Amino acid sequence: MRLMTRWTRDEAAAGCVLALGAFDGLHIGHRVLMAKAQRIARERGLTWGVFTFANHPSTVLTGENGKKRLMGNMERLSVLRDMGCDFVIQLQFTPALAAMEAEDFIKHLAQCYNPSHLVVGFNYRFGHRGAGDYHTLKEAGKRYNFTADVVPPITLGGETVSSTLIRSCIDSGEMQKAGALLGRPYELRGEVVHGREIGRTMNLPTANIVPPPSRQLPPRGVYIAQVWTDGVWHTAVTNIGSNPTVAQQGALSVESHLLDYKGDLYGRLIRVRFIKKLRGEVKFSGMAQLKAQIEKDVRIARAWEGLKI
Repeated sequence: MRLMTRWTRDEAAAGCVLALGAFDGLHIGHRVLMAKAQRIARERGLTWGVFTFANHPSTVLTGENGKKRLMGNMERLSVLRDMGCDFVIQLQFTPALAAMEAEDFIKHLAQCYNPSHLVVGFNYRFGHRGAGDYHTLKEAGKRYNFTADVVPPITLGGETVSSTLIRSCIDSGEMQKAGALLGRPYELRGEVVHGREIGRTMNLPTANIVPPPSRQLPPRGVYIAQVWTDGVWHTAVTNIGSNPTVAQQGALSVESHLLDYKGDLYGRLIRVRFIKKLRGEVKFSGMAQLKAQIEKDVRIARAWEGLKI
């Protein structure tokens, strides 16, 4: 899979089918759109790719830090590669791009990549102040020699699937619902770093990661989780918090105790998938009470592992 990071003429992309969107999280709605682009490309003997952005457009449009991301860029590229995507155009969303008129955006797209067909979601907007939409693309296709398709809303449980809805679910700790909307459990990735090693003193060692501030975090608390390492998903109990029992103002961390795992994970990249929230963050009266609660959390996780409830 090829990666392009700037506006540039690419002859290899000529005639391609192109999916356009922010695609944060690559949820089940996005996957329907991708499947449509891939199917059309394969039927016509063409390549297909994705046009998206390295940063969320809200980081520029709101003038603040923007929306929290559901997925890092490397993770998204990995998933797109697994989906069979031929190439990805991943540009930086800048003030200049935000100010670009819809017609100029289409002109750049046509001149650089010369797509034969575009696929967008029902709520896709582009150009200055979001003036362009599917109908704009469809009309412009007559001038730039491409056709366009729109994917209607995808619903689950009577709700329209969207990145905004998923962020809301994660923010409230509804990890099972978030996972259903994503089509997989929500996950964070990171390198295992040294912590206070309090868990090790209780014979409950943890693998600690520090997620980037741009990522959407579940609320503080304890979760049944799965941790990917050594090519295997390990059931785990994961805590998001600052260890109030042992620290007055500890830094926020994501700490996972892998059930029955004896290896050394320091310095290794792991993936943490959040399955279900067990409880909120609690300040216990002492280490004995903390250990007893963690052991109870582990028993619940073992029950889940056996039942996969």
